[in-house]
Amino acid sequence: MALQGLQNFKGIELSNAYLRIINFNYFVDNHLETSIKTPAIMEEDGFTIKTEAVYESNWIKKPKSECLVKVFKDKAARDSDPNSSLYEFIFKLDLSISEESENPIKQSYLAIKSDERFENFIDV
Repeated sequence: MALQGLQNFKGIELSNAYLRIINFNYFVDNHLETSIKTPAIMEEDGFTIKTEAVYESNWIKKPKSECLVKVFKDKAARDSDPNSSLYEFIFKLDLSISEESENPIKQSYLAIKSDERFENFIDV
């Protein structure tokens, strides 16, 4: 599975640029989110705190995904030398992990094609 399409690389038009995912990472980002449960109550003077605010903290889990993509001049260049990529980039995406979801690599290629830089690319 890969993508192929028209791309401008440093002023050179590549009519059959070949994109291939070579690495995929999935991880869960955990971060602590704090919010006010009960606001502070002020004295009538407006400066003195009568009752301190009560804060609530919750751990938020957010799944994250990214893939490393190599870009080749064309498929023939990739097939003759897999290390001959013109450049590579990391593409971040939101991954669906339900039972009905496509496999993660397929989702990655679909996400790349939805990016305006690669919207003219086709599956190959």
